[in-house]
Amino acid sequence: MGGRFGKIWPPKIRIIGLTQLLTQMFALYIILAAGTSIPYLINYSTNRVICFVFAVFFFGNTFLNFFSPSKKEKVVMTPMSLISAVCFLIVGICM
Repeated sequence: MGGRFGKIWPPKIRIIGLTQLLTQMFALYIILAAGTSIPYLINYSTNRVICFVFAVFFFGNTFLNFFSPSKKEKVVMTPMSLISAVCFLIVGICM
């Protein structure tokens, strides 16, 4: 959210936050299923494509976090997003 809001988000922004949370949970499922830590609910080839989609998503997220006005977001979230992108890329290639 770029650090524009304090600790309490406005109601409309909370819906966006929930969407982000659900996206992150889906990404977690995809990476765990790709690593065979949990069973596949989505077929192998689709899972691989989704890994590449999330890699692109997180690389874009890294780029946008780098230009965030929030120092905390730059320092904390940019490296985490980059690590996530690299993990998804490696898993997508190695599948």
